[in-house]
Amino acid sequence: AGLLTARPAQTFVAEYGRLSGVTTSAQVVGLTQHFDSPVVIAKTTSANGSDPVAVRVSQVQGNSFQLQLQEPKGADGVSPEEDVSWMVVEEGTWALEGGQILQAGRYDTATLANAGNFDAISFAPKAFGATPAVVSQVQTLNGASWVSTRQRDATADGVSLAMTEADNSDGLHAVETLGWVAMSEV
Repeated sequence: AGLLTARPAQTFVAEYGRLSGVTTSAQVVGLTQHFDSPVVIAKTTSANGSDPVAVRVSQVQGNSFQLQLQEPKGADGVSPEEDVSWMVVEEGTWALEGGQILQAGRYDTATLANAGNFDAISFAPKAFGATPAVVSQVQTLNGASWVSTRQRDATADGVSLAMTEADNSDGLHAVETLGWVAMSEV
């Protein structure tokens, strides 16, 4: 695992790593640092199966989180082992040593992009001078249906964010916590 620090006091703000052998069974990822308000982003970095798969994050705590693979309805439900890269960022706005601005946040929603609805997320005022790179992740496992995040309309002021379900789902989903991370270029 690696660490990112912010200026000026070498404040620890993020940790990242890679996990091999991830399956549809939940696995605990232990962190080397403690977070007060962690935001987790996790994505597959392999493609060993033929069905679509999402990384589901749950049980986010100050020193650990769980992750597992999830296939949509209609898939066989059995995914081969995949590699997953992850990062955890402390919620807030941070100036990194290299000059980049890093901002992380989370909120609760049941909004589905499938119905054309998105939530407007505002970044901290004047945090970004241009549109940052934005990644997002569902932080909980409250609903059983396959779900991931969708983003659109990113600007220097904010982004629109929602969940999306597989096409063969019922169009309703439980309230989940969504996390997002935005980072400026140098």
